[in-house]
Amino acid sequence: MPLVSVVIPCYNQGRYLRYAVESALGQTHGAIEVVIVNDGSTDDTHEVATRFAGDPRVHYVRQENRGLCPARVSGVAASAGEYLNFLDSDDILAPDKIEKQLRIIESDPGLAFVYCDIRYIDETGAERPGKTAGSIAGSRSELSGDIFASLFAGGYFPPHTPLVRRSAYEAVGGFDLALEGCGDWDLWLRIAAKGFHAYYLDEKLALYRVHPAGMSRDTSGMQQDERRVIAKLVGEFPQRAAEGYFSLRRRTEDLFVANSWLNGHRLALEAEHARLGEEHDRLKQHVAALSGCPKFVRYPIYGFLLLVRKACAGLRALLGRRQS
Repeated sequence: MPLVSVVIPCYNQGRYLRYAVESALGQTHGAIEVVIVNDGSTDDTHEVATRFAGDPRVHYVRQENRGLCPARVSGVAASAGEYLNFLDSDDILAPDKIEKQLRIIESDPGLAFVYCDIRYIDETGAERPGKTAGSIAGSRSELSGDIFASLFAGGYFPPHTPLVRRSAYEAVGGFDLALEGCGDWDLWLRIAAKGFHAYYLDEKLALYRVHPAGMSRDTSGMQQDERRVIAKLVGEFPQRAAEGYFSLRRRTEDLFVANSWLNGHRLALEAEHARLGEEHDRLKQHVAALSGCPKFVRYPIYGFLLLVRKACAGLRALLGRRQS
């Protein structure tokens, strides 16, 4: 049974750490080790981590604050698993996540990683079923196989969704220590650029916590890291970067054509709406003009019946005079 190492970096997220560790230890796959990396936290992270000291499956690394990617690298160095699962300390794994992904990746030696979809939870751990933005399944057209071009275009997935082979991780040199928020995107891009394939498992087996202190809310820092990732990719894999650029360009052109078509229909609908509005105004004017007329003008049938009634009354009066 292959050993899977779950690497959990933690910086001042002690209030969530327990749930992340328990979700890793609670996996239905039997061979699991958990590496907790305390990246210089000043909260109760140390106290929470040491609660698991009695479990032989848990390894604890404590270091000065160096950042997210260095903490992950420290965790990998302290692990021994054939497969790796990176789990941020505020996120959670579904109990059967690793078992299901391992079954797929073990069946195909050409796969570097198997990733899945996500469910959103709030600060308390309650699910947010109404939140669907960012669903992995709807982020890209290419979800399995060679996903480099779609990843280059920005089809992101959180770091705890994949189960990755250690050999593929090591083949590209692991995480870039200079990056922070986009370190995982950079890793998957370089793995795909190297020629490795991925597989998308369409199940929501990773729980992503949304809270005010989440790193994804640092949009300025994320954008700076994104530019570094792309610049580095052009230097290391120029041919694949060119392929990604042209794929993105085709996608942009397709969106422009679709937008032009939609805009043409929008203008036609606006013209028809204006025409119907004018017709409606004319009908209102006719109704207003008829409001002061007698009923037999406003209602032709009523007027016709009234005339017939009067005619019949006159005929009866005439017959009555003749009979008399």
